[in-house]
Amino acid sequence: MDAVRGLACVVMIVWHTADAWLTPEIHGTPAFERARLVGGFAAPSFLWLAGLSLALSTELRPTWQRTRQGLLRAGWVLVVGYALKLFAWTVDHGAIREVRCLPTLALAIPAMAALIFAFREPARATVRARAIAGALGAAVLVGTYARVDGLPRSPEVLARLDVLQGIGAALAATTLLFFGVGRVVPSERARAVVLGLLALAVALATPHVVGVSLAPLPTRVADYVARTTADPAASGARFALFPWLGHTLYGAAIGTILRAAPRDLAAFEVPFVRRPWLLTLACAAVLVAVFEAGPIAPSITARAEWMRPVLRLVFYGTAAIGSAGVLSLLGRHARPLYDAIATMGRSSLLVYGTHLELAYGLLGVPIRQSLGWGAWAVGMVLLTASMVATARLAEAREAKARRAGEAA
Repeated sequence: MDAVRGLACVVMIVWHTADAWLTPEIHGTPAFERARLVGGFAAPSFLWLAGLSLALSTELRPTWQRTRQGLLRAGWVLVVGYALKLFAWTVDHGAIREVRCLPTLALAIPAMAALIFAFREPARATVRARAIAGALGAAVLVGTYARVDGLPRSPEVLARLDVLQGIGAALAATTLLFFGVGRVVPSERARAVVLGLLALAVALATPHVVGVSLAPLPTRVADYVARTTADPAASGARFALFPWLGHTLYGAAIGTILRAAPRDLAAFEVPFVRRPWLLTLACAAVLVAVFEAGPIAPSITARAEWMRPVLRLVFYGTAAIGSAGVLSLLGRHARPLYDAIATMGRSSLLVYGTHLELAYGLLGVPIRQSLGWGAWAVGMVLLTASMVATARLAEAREAKARRAGEAA
């Protein structure tokens, strides 16, 4: 699972660096669009893996204490997503240099600090203190972000729902579903079926929800449900629950099935699969069948446009499953490369935040939209290698701190 998440990090870096570093003349070319297609696997994979991880760690009938822990984890992912956006607006977009932005910063920064205090684990305060800090921080932040439209320096970046916000919302919804479903389903097999059907329901409902007015919900709340406009460019809801929750539920269904897998698997063995190469070929066949620009899917969507979200759900979920087969083979024949990818996967949140600054932030300004394909390829490989080194350094620090705690 770490390696699959690490592979998602790799394709994320491929797309973000291509988008940020390649010259304007290259944008829109067939090769650039292929890079966009590769990068498109990252976000669905992260959402799918979030559901998978949650299912693997959640018993059939979770207690409220376990559910609360899951909600705190979801809240932490949300907070990190908004903290990165606040940093980007303040530093990368230069809001701190504008006098008109200072009142917003004076409210948003302390509110963000309160939310970090409330959701960070391990807890450093009582439950009551964390609850008060979280409620106050959220209230101030929501109120502040609702009044940024007239500010300079690209204020829409503050409240835009990117992948971390989408993962956080989907994790929260799935955690609550686990708590509710666990009270009525008799077995983990039944839970897997229910989660799979819910994933399908989300995909089927998406065309009927997108573009529909969600008044009287506040805009920032409605964004979490679905895009309130049919034009993605005009909406901040890039990763709303419809359709993205479907990917998390799909991953959760697979994770529930995997809970029954043997615990004594050999290295690089895929659960329930004896020959990973057969799994890879089978997934490749499904991908060809449901690919939107392939030979089969267009004929389906031409007759039933409402099937498009379902095909995407199957496409990206199948890609995640197939990548497990590919990585199983990679681990057997190229162990150092596999280990590097898995290392990034274990520190995916760190990799996400750090690489964005190097691609789109101030650190990436000297090469922004100035590279050709050759220079981009070199830079992308170097950035990926630096992310592996950063992840390994973070793991070493965590291990050292853990040993020091045990010694104390």
